[in-house]
Amino acid sequence: MRTPYRTVRTGGDGEYEEKRSRFLAVLRPVRSEEEAAQLLAARRREHWDARHHCFAYRLRGERLMERCGDDGEPAGTGGRPILDVLAGAGLEDVMCIVTRYFGGTLLGTGGLTRAYAAAAQDAAGRADAVERLPGRMYRLTVGYPDLERVRRLCEKEQIRETGAEYAEQVVLTVVLPEGREEALASLRDATAGRISWEAGEETWYENG
Repeated sequence: MRTPYRTVRTGGDGEYEEKRSRFLAVLRPVRSEEEAAQLLAARRREHWDARHHCFAYRLRGERLMERCGDDGEPAGTGGRPILDVLAGAGLEDVMCIVTRYFGGTLLGTGGLTRAYAAAAQDAAGRADAVERLPGRMYRLTVGYPDLERVRRLCEKEQIRETGAEYAEQVVLTVVLPEGREEALASLRDATAGRISWEAGEETWYENG
């Protein structure tokens, strides 16, 4: 069975300054290494005059993939603290990039580590984190006399309606939480068998 996980809807931006060095962070949702590479390339173009673009990402799949990069900073002082922030927040399918504008004063390895972590933490704190839950799409065919009763039961059973088609009967597109297939029996019993359904593909939906 698939397990829920935390990610972000649109992300957040953060900033930290230390001895006139500016650390600008962006945290965004990504779903693949290709998306991560595109986001990093776009950040480099936007801030072409910056000294460093350190990054980290965590991608959900059959097993969790974690990558980070220091982009010329001393090893372990840029990407690793960013990755630690993402892991500490429990975020997956996300990428954080921290762009550094050098202020003229060396910060040392400890100072760099703290600065990159602080910028990433600021971005994570401003991000719109959500929980994503596993489910399956269904199409429910319902007669008009049973429609409101079915909708009330769907709400009670945490079955989420995402669309409706109105013709001789109503076809509701819904997301059924994974492991809650017995809820369909409640709908059938409540309508004396007058409802029918067709299972669709697996999906994810957001909690809240």
